[in-house]
Order: sequence, then C-alpha cells, then structure tokens
Amino acid sequence: MSYKSKTKFAIKPRLGQHFLFDEITLNKIVDAAEARRSDVILEIGPGTGSLTQKLAIRCRKVIAVELDRALCFSLQKKMVPFQNVKILRSDILKFSVFNFKYGDDYKVVGNIPYYITGKIIRKFTANKKRPKMMVLTVQKEVAERVCSRPGKMNILAVSVQIFGAPEIAAYVDREKFDPPPKVDSAILRIRMFKKSILSRELGWFDRRGKPKISPAEMDEAEENFFHLLKIGFSSPRKQIHNNLKNGFILSAGEADDWLKAAGIKKTARAQELGVEDWIELVKSSKFKIKS
Repeated sequence: MSYKSKTKFAIKPRLGQHFLFDEITLNKIVDAAEARRSDVILEIGPGTGSLTQKLAIRCRKVIAVELDRALCFSLQKKMVPFQNVKILRSDILKFSVFNFKYGDDYKVVGNIPYYITGKIIRKFTANKKRPKMMVLTVQKEVAERVCSRPGKMNILAVSVQIFGAPEIAAYVDREKFDPPPKVDSAILRIRMFKKSILSRELGWFDRRGKPKISPAEMDEAEENFFHLLKIGFSSPRKQIHNNLKNGFILSAGEADDWLKAAGIKKTARAQELGVEDWIELVKSSKFKIKS
C-alpha cells in the first residue's frame, strides 16, 4: 500500500519515508552540520533532494545514498547541475565505510528512517572510519535518549557517548514532513571524538597517537565493553550487582567487590551510571569480560 504525497511521489511506508520540505528546518540541518566548502558529506536517504541541493551549494562533495529506485532515478536528473553530487542506490546499512575513500574526513547528514535509527547510529559511531560529525533528523524521544545523563542513562546513550558528544540542535514538528509521521522529531548532532573515551582511558595509544595494541585487540576490547553494557542493562529495574552476578555467573560477594573496586554503590542501577563508571568497571574487573 502506498501513500500519494503532495509531491507526486508514491510513499513507501516500509522504507519509513517522510519527506522534509520546510525551508527553515532544512537550513537548520545544514547549519547544525556546520557545512563548509571543504566538507565531504555522506547523506543518508536524500529522498527528493531538497537537503541534498542545500548541502551541494555549501560543500565540496555530497555522496547521497538512497535505496528507493524511483527516487534515485529522479535524483540523478535533478542533480545534473551539481557536479559535486554523486547518487548511490544502496542500503545504508550495507554501505561499506571501509571502502569509502574519504577515510574519517567526512560528515554524515540525513533525514533517516526512524525504524533503523539505532542501527545507523551504531554503524557509524562504532566504525573505525568514524565521521567527524553526524547530524540526523530522528524521532524526538530517541534524540533525547541519546543525550541522556546519569540518572536516566540507557544502553544507546552510553554506546554513543563513548565515541562522541551528542546534543539536540533543534526540535522539528511532525507537520513539517510529507506525509507527517506520528511523532515529532529532533535534529540530533553528534560531534565525534578523535579517539574514543574507551581507547583514551585504557591507554591504547601513546602520546604521539601510535597504537600500543593491535587492531584485533582493540576490536575485542570494544566487543567486551558492549557485552558488559548489555549485561548491565539486561534488567534495568534491578540493582546492577544482580545483573553482573547473573550475567557473569559470579557470587554475590564477587559482584559486590567488583562494584566497590570501581567506586560504584552496590545499590546503583544501570541508568545511574555514566560512561566513566562503565570504564571503571572494565578497569577494575578481575574477570574476563568475554562476549
């Protein structure tokens, strides 16, 4: 079943399509991305190209990744005047960042399908070729979750904040889209760290930036960190010592000693812990945190 939009495009609900045409909002996205003439932009879901055009005017290069065949065909014709725009028909979740020739010197911008927001954020934050910045129009509640602070933390917030600093650049009313989604949105900006907090705190690099451990060891350490997060948030309502005890098959005393060594209260719950607390758990662990 398709929805006939005001723009004569057949909307495909399965692709989470909601086209943004509001000029003020589009300009807010470009401004949030701090678009400059030297920038290379990887745009997710260009749709009808309204944002693509604005980015092309401001930036050196725009690589727009769109899954919809009909939209790609339309975009190819619409972007003919812009020699700095390249349209790729692809699923962004299958897009290979490792083959992206711009290394980590790029920014990710997009009005993305809400149902794959978490997967997209995880793909680019945890990737070794992380962008300098991500500016995404996402569901308001998701943006607020990503920006949570200790007391209201969640696994997505920790997973993002280990790699970058998120903030909400602006809120967007649902009526700014065609067709309007069922929820309001927000422009989420994530400024990526050159080195993740995990790598800095665990001393993976020397003062000159030269790695002290192998890439394989870094990958394993990150996998183990996220395994710890998954266990820590496995039962958010429970005190974290119960989650650690059950998840790592520990005695009550071992779990409590682990928390004490990390400087975390026995009665704490996962939502109360900040990024630094999780890293302290890694540092103070006497157990192998295997995924």
